[in-house]
Amino acid sequence: HSFSESELFDGLLDAVNSSTGRVVVGCFSSNIARLQTLGHVAEVSGRYIGVVGRSIEAMVRNARMAGYLKDHFNLVDSFNLGYLLPNEVLAVATGSQGEARAALRRLATDTHPDISLAAGDHVIFSAKTIPGNEADVGRLVAALESKGVKVTQSETSVKPIHASGHPCKEELRQMYQWIKPR
Repeated sequence: HSFSESELFDGLLDAVNSSTGRVVVGCFSSNIARLQTLGHVAEVSGRYIGVVGRSIEAMVRNARMAGYLKDHFNLVDSFNLGYLLPNEVLAVATGSQGEARAALRRLATDTHPDISLAAGDHVIFSAKTIPGNEADVGRLVAALESKGVKVTQSETSVKPIHASGHPCKEELRQMYQWIKPR
């Protein structure tokens, strides 16, 4: 069975609380439930949350217009993230699949206009690597680690920090038993 989004809070909170520098979480921008979880993590850990990347900024706007992200999601504008103390920052960024022009890549190459990463910062991949993207993600991780940035990937995390939006085999089997298709 796959993990539920509700099971990720503890793992993400532990990862954030173990960090003394900036924390950047890479995830899919369309995962509004993950953004809500991270907003709650930011609140409990005493960090300011901001989002970095055009697609995630658009998703937050749309989610808010639809009535989501009302509670535990006190967003700071991305241009203010660079002015905060490192231990106050929790940024959520696009590019968890190693995309060349996404926010995580720009952070790894020091080309993002709002925030820079330094040794002692922590990037958490709250997404699994999609098959076929392994090389791009590997290059991104290597670029981050070469700057002295700690990297945590969901595949190697002790506690769950990612839940798939896709059902597992047994969950599909159970659904078919419930609905009994012909």
